[in-house]
Amino acid sequence: MSENSKASVISELQNIQTLIYEAEEKNAFLEYESDIAFSEKATLLREELGVLEKPAVFSHFPIFPLDESYFAAVKKDKDSKGKIFKIALIVTAALLILYFLTDWGFLNTLSVLGIFATVGLGYFFNSSKKEYDKKKRVYDESVAKFNKTNNEFLSALENFEEEKEYCIKNAKEYSDRYAITYDKSIKNFLEKTQNEAKANERIEEIEKELSENNMIVPEYYHLIGNIISNLKSGRAEDYKESLNLAIREEQEENERQIRLEQEERRNALLAMQAEEERRHNEQMERQQRERDEAVLREQRRQNDAMIREQRQQQFEAKAQAEKARADAAKQANATKQAGIAKCASCANSRNCPSHIKNNGSGLTCGGYRPYGSH
Repeated sequence: MSENSKASVISELQNIQTLIYEAEEKNAFLEYESDIAFSEKATLLREELGVLEKPAVFSHFPIFPLDESYFAAVKKDKDSKGKIFKIALIVTAALLILYFLTDWGFLNTLSVLGIFATVGLGYFFNSSKKEYDKKKRVYDESVAKFNKTNNEFLSALENFEEEKEYCIKNAKEYSDRYAITYDKSIKNFLEKTQNEAKANERIEEIEKELSENNMIVPEYYHLIGNIISNLKSGRAEDYKESLNLAIREEQEENERQIRLEQEERRNALLAMQAEEERRHNEQMERQQRERDEAVLREQRRQNDAMIREQRQQQFEAKAQAEKARADAAKQANATKQAGIAKCASCANSRNCPSHIKNNGSGLTCGGYRPYGSH
């Protein structure tokens, strides 16, 4: 392709590109820019118009309180249950006093029944009182709000005449401003519709011009910038080569994006697997620690049981040894006492030494002779 032909192709493509950009701008204007501009103008008009001032009394009407019937029913229920509860309490107290004074068994039974009845009645009375307190609080708040708003209303009412004159004058000025603002808003609206109509007309013209071009089909409008760049930079010598290059590069870019997304998904999957493996390892380590701790506790339990058993055996052996020593001492003492008793009944004991008679040796003494024997 000659340079003149290439320049002609580039010029035609640039013209098509300009039309495409203009159509996009017009569509953007119709989609949201027109509404935004109209809204901004309307906001400015409202600010210029200002607010119609009115006497303060119209902004401070009293808020009337709830009627007392709002809590009358629960008050009646509370008072009724309160009386019954007090009567039960007095009767139960009287029964308890009589029981302590007389110690009559049937009064104890009546007192116990009275206590249970009093507790039940107290529960119902307390529930009713809570409901009454709740509704009474709401009623008191409404009365307080009424008093506050009524005072504000009465205070505003005192200045009503002065404010009325000022507000009447201000209302007339507001009316004049409103008429001007209304005319401006109608003008803005008409301007908006006219601009939108012009944009639609221009879009139709552009679409007609684009449909008559024999250079590029709508399917490749989004590649027109790349096609022009390829021709200008010399990467392509003619339109067809530039178009094919732009299509191939778009495909390559799409494939690259697909590979990137696949790589990201693969990395995310590997990260999930690694995290899952980490959690699994942590769980296994925790279970192993729990098993080790359980084994250690069991070993300690067995060691403690063995130590307790050894101590018990030592205690029992010691107890048996102590018992054996006690039995031996008891037996020795019994033998000694038998010997002493034998010496005491011996006719020859006056001739025996004291240490012999007192150490129990008389039990085996060969010289024993009972009293009265010859």
